[in-house]
Amino acid sequence: MPLAAHCDGAGVRIPSVPEEPPDEAWTHLSRADSDCVGPADYCEPNLGGYCTAICGDEVACPTGSVCANLGGGLQVCLAECDPDSTEDQCLPGNGCAVLMGISPVCLPGCENDAECGEGLQCLLDAGLAGVCVDPDAPLGAACTGDGECPPSAECIATADYPGGTCVLDGCNPNTNTGCPDDGQCLPAGFGGGVCWDGCSADGDCRSGWECEDSEVAPGRSTCQPIFVPANLGQVCSAGRGSCAGGVCLTETQSFFPDSYCSDYCTPAATDPGCTGDGVCAPTSGGGGLCLDGCEADTDCRTAYRCRPIDREDPDGPKGCFAGCTSDTQCTGMTGGGTAYVCNPGTGYCTRPLSPDELGDACDPSDFRACRGGRCLSNAEGWPGGMCTYPGCSLTGATTPSATCPTGSVCTDDGGGDPDLGVCVPSCTVGSSTCRTGYTCVAVSTGSTDGACRPAS
Repeated sequence: MPLAAHCDGAGVRIPSVPEEPPDEAWTHLSRADSDCVGPADYCEPNLGGYCTAICGDEVACPTGSVCANLGGGLQVCLAECDPDSTEDQCLPGNGCAVLMGISPVCLPGCENDAECGEGLQCLLDAGLAGVCVDPDAPLGAACTGDGECPPSAECIATADYPGGTCVLDGCNPNTNTGCPDDGQCLPAGFGGGVCWDGCSADGDCRSGWECEDSEVAPGRSTCQPIFVPANLGQVCSAGRGSCAGGVCLTETQSFFPDSYCSDYCTPAATDPGCTGDGVCAPTSGGGGLCLDGCEADTDCRTAYRCRPIDREDPDGPKGCFAGCTSDTQCTGMTGGGTAYVCNPGTGYCTRPLSPDELGDACDPSDFRACRGGRCLSNAEGWPGGMCTYPGCSLTGATTPSATCPTGSVCTDDGGGDPDLGVCVPSCTVGSSTCRTGYTCVAVSTGSTDGACRPAS
């Protein structure tokens, strides 16, 4: 079974294909893992039905394919292709996509107009594989299923989008092209984009929706559901609860225990933009997130704790921050089936940090590096980067706090909470067991017990 053959292991809609008698390639059309054989023995439904193989650091892909991350710890092999070739390299229903970080690969899409239905065009300027589009397709219409949307458009009818809405996949988010009428292209997974109904004022949107400027693509305003204040701080992932009009901070992506419904805000603004009793907490990237307001821990959900949004102003506004204290409060799972664990120092639920990674060089931009820990970067003064485990107590008196793994010790990272530090490799003062660029610094005056810290 070749990579990129079609399958449907979880009822996911397979991209439309010409209704013609199947040729030899279409003998690979399948519905489950059992129909994917040979090296490509796994059906990945999130790619529209795609026969592939699981891969990773110790499992290489077959010749002619490359290992790609699908998120949540899942990595699969994707068939390679040449975007400049005039040959039909990918199976019907797939096109050659140019992605960041890996070589071009076959992904669901089209390669020419002939692979699309009557009146549709194959848009090859879409950032990914080509997509069949209807230039006259209206966007933003209410819907309960794809059949109520124009050809090539799809209906998003989850709890987060009341009444449903018709959108169009495959536009180019870099150039904001490929959308009909006043549609705006917003970034989506794998570098592709989705066309949303564009607007200039709330009156351009239907009831229950408002005109909202995009956080990820400023200047592109689209009709989005109005945020419901009662949802702030509530569970929102895996179809439980709703975060309509907001942003669901999931455990596997944002590490908030069992997910947290939030919304974007502007900390420095007179009106930061948080509704109800929400407070705007600044983020490390310079933006802000709305948190459920509180006065005490009892005002927050289980696994959350009430803390000032500004550490320098303990009497100022407070919000419910991540505050897990037990692994049982974590619900996340890696693609390999490993359960997420609680770091009581940070309050976040993360995948377990491999002890072998602690102290290794790392790059914060590499999603595979130091997963479950914190990569202190070269820019922060840690040569070559260092994989650490955050949330330990610098004084031993701070609670709750993380316990350092065997062979490591708590040291000040120079930022964040002054009572909490990071776990780094332990050492004996005067020894040379630390990595190049690091030296053993005594944990206290006169002690021979030390921590590997930057040499300069």
